[in-house]
Amino acid sequence: PGQTIYVGNVAWSADEIALEEVFGRYGNIKRINQPKDAETGRSTGVAFIEFEDLEAAQKAFRAANGRGIRVDGRPVRVDFA
Repeated sequence: PGQTIYVGNVAWSADEIALEEVFGRYGNIKRINQPKDAETGRSTGVAFIEFEDLEAAQKAFRAANGRGIRVDGRPVRVDFA
């Protein structure tokens, strides 16, 4: 696994700030990519978060697959990208 995680089931209302607030507790974030639908401009419900180091990505992965992580009140799925 690398330093980038895939986050699925992201609420349409969740923006990069919300993602950074939640995932920033696991380590420094280098970049967040939250693809948008080309026609509607709305979030596609997924995000890719690149951490500055592998350890932070692993912490986020373990937390999500242990007790779970919520963004904007919605549980998200996390895997390595």
